[in-house]
Amino acid sequence: MDKNLHLQIAKRLNKKFHEWKTSKLEDDIKRSKDETTTRIYLIDYFFKLLGYDDLNGDIVHEYSAGGSKNEVKKVDMAIFVKGKGPLMFVECKKAKENLSHRNWEQLNRYCQVTDSVEVGILTNGIVYKFYTKKDDSPLLHTNPFFTLDLMNLQVDSFDQLALFLLPNIEMKEIIKLAKDTYYLESFDNALYKNLSEPSIDLIKGINTAMGFSVLNKNRGDKIRQYINSTSIGSALDRIIQDEVHSSNTGIITTEEEKKFGEIITTLLISSAKIKQENYDRIICQDLKTVFKVMVDGKVQKTICSLEILKTGYVMNIDKLRISPNLEAISAKEIIKHKKLLVDTAIKYF
Repeated sequence: MDKNLHLQIAKRLNKKFHEWKTSKLEDDIKRSKDETTTRIYLIDYFFKLLGYDDLNGDIVHEYSAGGSKNEVKKVDMAIFVKGKGPLMFVECKKAKENLSHRNWEQLNRYCQVTDSVEVGILTNGIVYKFYTKKDDSPLLHTNPFFTLDLMNLQVDSFDQLALFLLPNIEMKEIIKLAKDTYYLESFDNALYKNLSEPSIDLIKGINTAMGFSVLNKNRGDKIRQYINSTSIGSALDRIIQDEVHSSNTGIITTEEEKKFGEIITTLLISSAKIKQENYDRIICQDLKTVFKVMVDGKVQKTICSLEILKTGYVMNIDKLRISPNLEAISAKEIIKHKKLLVDTAIKYF
């Protein structure tokens, strides 16, 4: 999909879904007392906003999946794209019901017996979880590659959701997004495992880098002991500094980022809770994909950060995602979170 078109679609969906949220979503949730009414008031409307119409054959309710008579299973919703499919199955639960692993198993059984299905969606009308099949397997991944929560809409969610809009949907792009997401998740898990439970190969590599030729038990135990959150955090800070100072990073701090840093810094130093001696410890730094405000310039002491996305801005305070609908950098919007910003900064001084 063309990048400009994708951006236009994401912005349009952002507007449509926020209009739904502010106008009638809460009322629709109250009307959704069982699975049937949840489908009517929430799920059908969700797909309507994405351009799907059961009158055009895009959606088939109670679709029969499976081969032989004994294997036929009734799927809540089957999604067809431009007459092809079904390409997606939707398993529906009533509003506010927690989506469980047992619900995933039910969706997985339906997808498993239908070769044409590429995406499985599990929803209670409020939360939508999107899954794809594993490589060379009819089984779904157990973790969703994308989750949308109507009660907690995030700006970046619409970048992914835009891929599902009719008539522009391209399944290849959706599958690519899913594969990239699952690959990154697998990498993160593998990296975490290697650092939290250091292998002998990792210890040997560090031993060699330290200038020792032979690894004995005493040195190996000491290296293992030193691989912890403190040393990893220090190494991460050094890597970030290397990236910042590298001539190949191409970092350009935008006016919006500069403004964000100035507003945050001003809010913090105007608080009586923050001592004057700590003013200079508040550091703003552009890290290419994100702009951070930190104490002592250390990433593990991040007070807040700003991400500039195609569809707007996202501010993160400490580890919480805040202001998902920040369309412009303004003191009026940011000051709403002054207490959280100050409290976060204080714990790092």
